[in-house]
Amino acid sequence: MQNEEIAIVGVSVRLPGNVESPSGFMDMLKAEKDCISQSQRWHSSWIDKDMILKGEQKIYCERAGFIDDIDGFDPSIFKISKGEAPNVDPQQRMLLEGTWQALQDSGYCVDKVKGTKTGVYVALMNHDYQTIQTLNVVNEFTPTGSAPCM
Repeated sequence: MQNEEIAIVGVSVRLPGNVESPSGFMDMLKAEKDCISQSQRWHSSWIDKDMILKGEQKIYCERAGFIDDIDGFDPSIFKISKGEAPNVDPQQRMLLEGTWQALQDSGYCVDKVKGTKTGVYVALMNHDYQTIQTLNVVNEFTPTGSAPCM
């Protein structure tokens, strides 16, 4: 195996505390900012600190790191239909947006990258959204909106 050089030419950051750039991340670290907050998304009846003892399916955490504007996804940029868009896992939405932002950060135009030896490397885990969706509604977009690959 030959050692070949690679170049990281673009990055994207989106973290709790409204951190949306590498410099914003550094500012957060330097300021020692705590980006963990009280949940505004979870209804108080869902929270039960004794859930483990009771064996119930409730949330036992009142605070977490939340990312703002998670539903501000523009599917048209990625040629995703309005019907499919609500079924796309928020993690996949963030992946698409982050990839697009990293490409913009690199200074490359999408048209110039097509057909080249360019890679985007990411890691994913969990199927939370798929689990939530299948409890409520399953439709023709559920499989593609929750697939672990794109």
